[in-house]
Amino acid sequence: IDFAAIQARYVRWEITDTAFSFIKDNGGRELSLFGDPTLNPPFQRIAGPFGDSLNISNKISAKVATGAPTSSNQAFTLNVYLQTPAVLDDGTLICGIGDTGANAARYFEIRNDSLHFAGIDTGFSLATNSWSMLTASYNGSELRLYNNAILIGLYQTGLAASDASIQLAPENPNHYTAFFKGMIDEYSVWDYAMSDNEIAGLMTGGAACGPTPFDTQRNIINSPRLEWVSALNAPQHDVYFGTDYYLVRDASTASSTYIGRQSSNYLDLQNLIPGEWYYWRVDEVHANGGVIPSKIWRFKTHLPWTAIVSDGFGDGNSGDHLNGLAGGSGFGSAWSAPTNNEYIRYSGSIGAYPSNVPFTETDGYLRRRATPSLPMEGQRMFDSAAVEVDMSGDTSIYLSFALNLNGSSLNMSAMVGLFDSTTGDTILVGADEGNWAISGAAGDLIGDAAPLNNTQFVVARIDANNQSDDVISMKIYNSASDIVHQSDSLLSGSGNGNDQWDLVSTTGNANGVFDHLFIRAGAVGMSTGINKVAIDEIKLGGSWTDVTGL
Repeated sequence: IDFAAIQARYVRWEITDTAFSFIKDNGGRELSLFGDPTLNPPFQRIAGPFGDSLNISNKISAKVATGAPTSSNQAFTLNVYLQTPAVLDDGTLICGIGDTGANAARYFEIRNDSLHFAGIDTGFSLATNSWSMLTASYNGSELRLYNNAILIGLYQTGLAASDASIQLAPENPNHYTAFFKGMIDEYSVWDYAMSDNEIAGLMTGGAACGPTPFDTQRNIINSPRLEWVSALNAPQHDVYFGTDYYLVRDASTASSTYIGRQSSNYLDLQNLIPGEWYYWRVDEVHANGGVIPSKIWRFKTHLPWTAIVSDGFGDGNSGDHLNGLAGGSGFGSAWSAPTNNEYIRYSGSIGAYPSNVPFTETDGYLRRRATPSLPMEGQRMFDSAAVEVDMSGDTSIYLSFALNLNGSSLNMSAMVGLFDSTTGDTILVGADEGNWAISGAAGDLIGDAAPLNNTQFVVARIDANNQSDDVISMKIYNSASDIVHQSDSLLSGSGNGNDQWDLVSTTGNANGVFDHLFIRAGAVGMSTGINKVAIDEIKLGGSWTDVTGL
């Protein structure tokens, strides 16, 4: 289904009896309150339109440093409820995101009794002694401002990148004596532009937001909990769920995708189909009879591997070109490589495995003359029903292979790894231009010089992380003399020690589905054809045991 992903990143500041809270699609944001409310309370909690509100009588500032949609021309919606006993002082900042001192700061501000936003004068004066709902919606080029869901201004404007802070009642660096005085409630931030209808719905309490799993999230367990941030005014929730986008989008309470009406903001599901995309929505049923639907959200369940990817280059005759060879397991197609690039399959052995690895070496290996003028890439698609290398979630993938840099050239390469055919991203480990290396979308790192004229056994662990950088750890063993560790748990840190990883990269984050095995071997620069690169016994699996047999 080709429709825009809506992360619906939702940050909501609520007044409760005990704390400030921020709620997001996959975690939390907590405002740090500046000032000492215990010794010198600058505010009181009193009844507001949605439970408690904050009555501010002295200068305060509440801030979280990160999380706001403040990239250049990035879409957002801000919404806040407020009531003031008098006209606010010139320069008063109410709330917003990003740098408060910018010329076009993304803040509601009062200047000369007129409401401003991003430096734009709306000519609108806030009412006093009554609650108002202020909304700013920006789609990347057009800014729309509302009071009580009524449009008060539409402006074509660009917004420069700013810091990612989220602030409530902040100090104005250009007007140090001005501060917000009055009541404020339910400050919310979304990372998309709301429509007129969606903003009108906020007057009732709004739609459900902040789904978990977040929209487009993959690698979800097959018995997940669906959770969302409820709209205001304690609505009931009509939940729709299924594997067909259109059936969920167009469903009514009489449809097969209707799960039912409930008061809780979560739903536990059991035994979903592995590797399947699911679609869901939550309609908020408000006490006044209004029904406000959410966005359509989707997630994909985890597909367990049912095969270990393995290719020992046993297919074909000695002297055959790699292109079209189809041996091994876990693949959905034969090798694809430019037919003129001299990737040749040979019979025999390069002594791939160290002595304690219990695998039997396949008769055959891949060799290529280290000729710099020819393409160095080859690829082979995985069997998508049996193998899914999805880097979007928290998972670990293991890779092993043997290589031999034969000759005297110091810039030979033998890299093996993964390829995402949708984005063109790669994740590769091995020897690159003469040095041990990790490269690609999950991080780049160069290590020591790779030895020449003896076979090396390479084992790598790729740790994908949903919320932080991926980690790639690589250990190199001399196939003729080293003993492979019984478990990767015996390795720690990075360095030249026997029980250390040789390289650990922590600087990248790959989020795609890597659907091909990928190799890049040869040389660059002045290397001559008498130098040869060999690769053999490639294995890809979900554990150290899968790729080492230990």
